[in-house]
Amino acid sequence: PPSTPPPPSTPPPPSTPPPPRTSSALTTSKLPAAVAAQLEELDLYDPTTLARDDRQEVLGTAAVGALGLFLLPLFEVGLLGDVALSVLLGGGAASYVALRKDEVGDGARRLVGKTAVTAADKAREYEREQQLTAKSAAKAKEVASQAWEELKKSLE
Repeated sequence: PPSTPPPPSTPPPPSTPPPPRTSSALTTSKLPAAVAAQLEELDLYDPTTLARDDRQEVLGTAAVGALGLFLLPLFEVGLLGDVALSVLLGGGAASYVALRKDEVGDGARRLVGKTAVTAADKAREYEREQQLTAKSAAKAKEVASQAWEELKKSLE
């Protein structure tokens, strides 16, 4: 006898990302009530109530957004104007995405933000090992001193 097909299965409910960890030290917002209400209305997390790691991931996402926009030659307003517009537009847009309470926000925090935080930690570790800042400062002082001596000789 022919077998009967299995009944159609219902698709699994869409997965929702787990909410970011909230700080155990801070459960109420430090933002003005109007700002906190606007974040809630936009269905965005309040960054002041997030745990430190999640805040770092949001900041990392914002930094990547600002840097990405800065590297594109979009603005012809000089260096300071370019930095300001990149931070406002690129960092602002990336922050909005990272604070969303859906899969997009979770992905931005976990992929972009966590990667940025890891890269910054590795850069700090490399700096501690190699002491690049101290070496660069010493070399710059040496070059400036030599240039000053040559300038004094040329003026004699």
